[in-house]
Amino acid sequence: MSLLYLSRSDLEDACPDFAEVIAAVRDGVLAHANGRAVAVPTLALPVDGVEGALYTIRGAALDLDVSAVKSVGSFPSNRAQGLPPDPGLLLLHDMRTGIPKAILEGSFITTVRTAAMTALGAMTVARPQARVLGCIGARGIAPLAARMLAESMALDEVRFHSASPESRETAAHELAATGTDARAVDSWAACVDGADIVIDGPGLSRHQPLFPSKLIAPGAAVISYGGFSSYDSEILANVDRVVMDRWAEGGSGPLGPFIAAGAFTKSHVDAWFGDIIAGRAQARTDDAQRVLLWHRGLGVCDITLAARLMARAGDLGLGTTLRYP
Repeated sequence: MSLLYLSRSDLEDACPDFAEVIAAVRDGVLAHANGRAVAVPTLALPVDGVEGALYTIRGAALDLDVSAVKSVGSFPSNRAQGLPPDPGLLLLHDMRTGIPKAILEGSFITTVRTAAMTALGAMTVARPQARVLGCIGARGIAPLAARMLAESMALDEVRFHSASPESRETAAHELAATGTDARAVDSWAACVDGADIVIDGPGLSRHQPLFPSKLIAPGAAVISYGGFSSYDSEILANVDRVVMDRWAEGGSGPLGPFIAAGAFTKSHVDAWFGDIIAGRAQARTDDAQRVLLWHRGLGVCDITLAARLMARAGDLGLGTTLRYP
């Protein structure tokens, strides 16, 4: 027997176009919604005195006969050292025997899967006439999601803001080079005010309100992910509908502080994203609704994306074969 290892460069070379990446993630969402996936709570490993934590994400795709364990970190301060902020590995197993099949570099999988989920979310819950995208965050996931959306939707304008002037200027320049009208703006408010879609991905290392939620425009879609909240205390009063991909207790994530305080519970979720994708629920009931989609992450989407990457890597002769056992 043998075990396939795909490095980051292998995965970058094997990565298909954005449409296929989004389709792979959509497959995972549907599998979860239709009971064709196993998902269990994420395990966190924080260490006192360390700014960051390791997380273990587990799941299985029944139709692919594959189970997976992903160990991934959240260490925002790594950027200052030129290191990925989300280091990790994804280990795929044969679901029937438990035999390991492949090891994939985890940071690439996490970034691409989360960006694709963000883009799919915006394409699903935003109004068809949405034209202005405000992108909070300018490194990693957020600008990649903006590129996916710019390719998939008829956007007239993309705005970037982040804590780093250099990163937001770079993100705007790189997207503008693809033919999209993209620019850096100098405040969180200027990024959000009047935008039809808001990507909320600032890469925070603690809960920290960044912008007044009253600036979220009628009809806007806000797509959030990540471990920490950038929302003010009025966010729940300033959105009309909340959509989630899955429920998880605890104080992490954009609405984590509200869950911890008892102000937001599972009963407050207006629709589950998988049900919307499966056609069993509506994303919105009118165009004026302000919809917040918070995706916490589905391990099965790592598997469906990994399956596409492995197939392409095989066709291209990429990867390293390791002896196992």
